[in-house]
Amino acid sequence: MTFADVRINKIRKGLFQLGILYIILTITDVSFFMLLNMVLGPLYPAIEDIIFKHQAPNYVVNYSLPPTSQMTLTFIIILIGIIAYFLLLIPLINLLRGLSGAWKVGPSIMVISIAAFAYVLYYFFKTSSALNNSSTQQQSLHIILNNLLIFGLWFLLYVLGLLITSLGIISVGKKYQLKGLINSGYLMLVGAFTSFLPVLIIASSFMGYLTTPKIIAAGNYKVVRARDVDNDMLNNVYVAGAEGIFRIKNRFSLFLRLFAIGFLAFVAIYQGFLGLAGSTMIAYQTGVPLPILIATYATILVGAGAGAYYLYKNTELELQLEIPWERIKKIIIVNEHTVSRFRLFFSSESYTVGDFRLFLDDGSEFIIRNVADPYNKLNYLKTKYNLAI
Repeated sequence: MTFADVRINKIRKGLFQLGILYIILTITDVSFFMLLNMVLGPLYPAIEDIIFKHQAPNYVVNYSLPPTSQMTLTFIIILIGIIAYFLLLIPLINLLRGLSGAWKVGPSIMVISIAAFAYVLYYFFKTSSALNNSSTQQQSLHIILNNLLIFGLWFLLYVLGLLITSLGIISVGKKYQLKGLINSGYLMLVGAFTSFLPVLIIASSFMGYLTTPKIIAAGNYKVVRARDVDNDMLNNVYVAGAEGIFRIKNRFSLFLRLFAIGFLAFVAIYQGFLGLAGSTMIAYQTGVPLPILIATYATILVGAGAGAYYLYKNTELELQLEIPWERIKKIIIVNEHTVSRFRLFFSSESYTVGDFRLFLDDGSEFIIRNVADPYNKLNYLKTKYNLAI
C-alpha cells in the first residue's frame, strides 16, 4: 500500500467520523435550543432591551424557574453536545494525516478552535458570577460583549479551518481523480458559507465516505459491503467467500458503527413521532399549516429509518483469509441445539445453531461456533462454491 493510499483511507475515515459526530451535534443543538426557548422565553424581551437598546427594561419580568427535570435534561443535552464537539479531534487528526502540504493548516486551525472553545467555556463560567454581582448596567453590558467577542473569535477560527479543509479535500480529489471527494469538498465549502452548515457537513461527509473506495494492501485481504455477504455470514466472526473462510477484522469498529447508526435512527425516529403527535399544538403556536408540519415530520421519520437502513446495508467488512478451501478436507456439524431470540412486539422465534468442525490437510482441526441453520448453510456453501467436502 502506497503512502497516497494511506492518505486517502485516512481522509475517508475522518469524513465518516465527522458525519457521525455532526449528526449528534445537530440533534443536541436543536434539542437544546427548543428547551432554551421554553426556559428563557419569558426573558427574551428583557434580553433584547439590554443587548440592542442598551437599556434596562422598564417593566417587571414575571419569571419562575422551570421544573428540575427540564433543567436536568437541558444540562445533559448540553453536556452531550460539548463532549461530541471535543471528540471532533478524532476525525480532524485523521484529516490532518490525510491532507498534505499547506492544506494541513485547515484541520490544524480547527484543532486550535476546539482549544479556543474550551477557553470560551472557561471564560463564560468565570464571568457568570461577575455578571450576577455586577452593580451597574454598564458593567453587565461590558461582560456580555466580551463573551460575544471571544465567541466570535472562536467561530471565526472554526469557519476558517473548515474552509481550508474543504479546499484540501477538493485538492486530493482532483489529484487522484476521485469525484466523490471533489463533490464532498465543494458541498462542505458551501456549508461553511451558509446557515445550513450542520446539514451540509453531514451530507458532504457521508458523500465522501460512501463514494470513495477503501484501498487495501494486496494479499489475502478484501473489503466487502455487508449486504453482499448476508448469505455467506457464518457467525459474527467468520464469513465464507470464493477463496475460503475469512475472519472479520474490524469487528469492534463495526459494532461501534452499528450502535451509532441504531442510536441515531432511534433518536431521529423518536423525534419524528413526537413531532407527529404534537403537530396540532405546534401548528397552533407557530401558525404553520398543519399539513405542512405533518408532512415535514413524516419525512423526518421515514428518512431517518431509510437512512439508517442504507448505512447499515452499506457498512463495510474488512476480511482476512483464515483458511483456504483447498486446505479443508471435511466439515461435520457438532453441538447442534435450538435457541430463541426476541423480535419486535415482544415475540420470539426459535432456530437451530451448531458448530462447524473443520478437518484440515495437516491433520489439525478448526471450530467455527454458533452457525445458524448449520445443515442448510453447509449445503448452500457446497453448492455455491462447488465444494467436494
